[in-house]
Amino acid sequence: MPTPNIVVSPAPTEVLVGVANSSNHSVEDDDRSARNEVLLEYGRSAEVWVYQTREGHIKWVVEGGRLTTLQQKVQHQFQNVRIRVRQCLPEDKSALFKDRAAQALFHALQEATEAEALWHFGEVEREIQREAQRFARYRYLLYGSIVAGSIMAGGLVIALAVSAGWITAPDTVRTVVLAAVTGAAGAWASVLQRVWTLTLPADETPRELVLQGATRIIVGAIFSLAALAAIKAGWLFPNAATNQWSLGLVTFVAGFSERLVPDLVARLELQAAAGGSANTK
Repeated sequence: MPTPNIVVSPAPTEVLVGVANSSNHSVEDDDRSARNEVLLEYGRSAEVWVYQTREGHIKWVVEGGRLTTLQQKVQHQFQNVRIRVRQCLPEDKSALFKDRAAQALFHALQEATEAEALWHFGEVEREIQREAQRFARYRYLLYGSIVAGSIMAGGLVIALAVSAGWITAPDTVRTVVLAAVTGAAGAWASVLQRVWTLTLPADETPRELVLQGATRIIVGAIFSLAALAAIKAGWLFPNAATNQWSLGLVTFVAGFSERLVPDLVARLELQAAAGGSANTK
């Protein structure tokens, strides 16, 4: 019987087995011996056979006594593609690309040169990249929307409670709530505007994408509070301090824009540095 050859998938629930036939075996011999375990064939020729077992394992068989150097490189590339699929795509999508990668493996194992062999994985990898990017953007938008909705809902509850007389809040608290809500809304509008053109690291884990989406909204709320402080201090649109509509517009823009508050901070740093230099003379 042929012996398994060095290939074990990193996934704990999935085994990938490569078999190099001994000289007195053929792909047809293994076809007869493994017929009962085959669930799906990805490809079969006189030299190569790639199939999925009923247990969900992917196996491949090649003619000859041992794996060639090129076939080992093909095997390594196949494993890399499978790892990327598991890391970057949800389970319902990964099954499709698992099959695509196995089909590419079948064709690659029959090629005579490394360039020709690895070419078969190229289109699969590009499709994985595109799908992973769409999935990353979806996660980014989803969790950014959840955080933005939570902040805006909290602000609405506070506003309704104050209007109904259930709680008493000084004007300062109302202004801070207004700024935080409009800042979160501005950040959310920014996410909505550019999410489908945004380039996100497609190899990041879902947890990292959740953190990125949530952080963008929180940063927008913080920027809006910084803009509120600048307005109250007279450093930024001082006339907006007495008009809630103007105040809400400025804090919305502060949450929407990623440059307004950083530019303001940079300008204040220059003023502080200039003031410090003047005092030392």
